[in-house]
Amino acid sequence: LEELSEEVRNGIISKMLPDTVVEALEDMDTDDLVETLSSLPDEVLQDILVSMDVQDRYRAEKALSYGEETAGFIMNTDTITLRPDVAVDVILRYLRLKGDLPENTDTFYVVNRSDYLIGSVPVTRLLTSHPNVTVAEVMDEEPDAITVDMPDDQVASLFERYNWLSAPVVDEDYLDVKIDEKLKQTITEPPKFKVVFLNDDTTPVEWVISILVQVFRHTNDSAEKITL
Repeated sequence: LEELSEEVRNGIISKMLPDTVVEALEDMDTDDLVETLSSLPDEVLQDILVSMDVQDRYRAEKALSYGEETAGFIMNTDTITLRPDVAVDVILRYLRLKGDLPENTDTFYVVNRSDYLIGSVPVTRLLTSHPNVTVAEVMDEEPDAITVDMPDDQVASLFERYNWLSAPVVDEDYLDVKIDEKLKQTITEPPKFKVVFLNDDTTPVEWVISILVQVFRHTNDSAEKITL
């Protein structure tokens, strides 16, 4: 279906039962799937979405929620993500069992338990690493990422400029977490100083108590005890 023109494709789909359409769309990459669905009349689209299984419907609705001509709209969700605490040997055994890799897979992306992007591992490095090390030990931290709302022409420009085969696409939640982490890294505990008050015959006790209360956050009782 993805090879047909929009007019011909929509004409064929309009004459098919929703379940049959779902079977025909099943093996499509997400970007082709979304392009096909977005061109359909709303009534036909809703019938097809209802007929999809939960996982396929979620990925279709998620991609459709982004504006056309954006990274989120054209991204492909058919990816393999890794956890940082898993051993390389376990990953390699899983890949052998899986067989085929998603098209254009040159890098695996590492996510935490909240599915936030935390690193990347080139396929070549994974294949040549010691099987007993963990993904965290061989991954690159903070990989370059594309935001879901980036215009598709900018995405194409980045791929051409850096000769990418793949790149992760992230949303605002991920950016909020990364900004928060950056802020935490820049906030340091202020230096602490020891303050000594010397008793004399000219400084009023009331003034010392006021400084202890207003500046050093003592209560009146504790400030008075200090001055005794």
